[in-house]
Amino acid sequence: MESKDVWEKKKVCIIDDDANIREIYLTKFNQEGFDVSLAMNGEEGLKVIRETKPDIILLDLQMPIMSGVEVLDALHKDLELSKIPVIVLTNIDHEDAFR
Repeated sequence: MESKDVWEKKKVCIIDDDANIREIYLTKFNQEGFDVSLAMNGEEGLKVIRETKPDIILLDLQMPIMSGVEVLDALHKDLELSKIPVIVLTNIDHEDAFR
């Protein structure tokens, strides 16, 4: 059996409408050796997710065009994509927003 000599980069998809936030995460994840894809709204994010099949998603909740909550709902309804772990990023500061 042949051993795998080349480490396969883990893929991260960052979906956030704030360009500065995307840039900060992009820089750090690239430094750590991840393959990073970016999207600036939920609609674009779903397209990127379907194309790249990331290992994990970093998702903002408050975005134009399609919110992070709508993205989570779409992911949940897709049997293949629903298995991808999601880390929610948000500036929402009240608990009622998550009920």
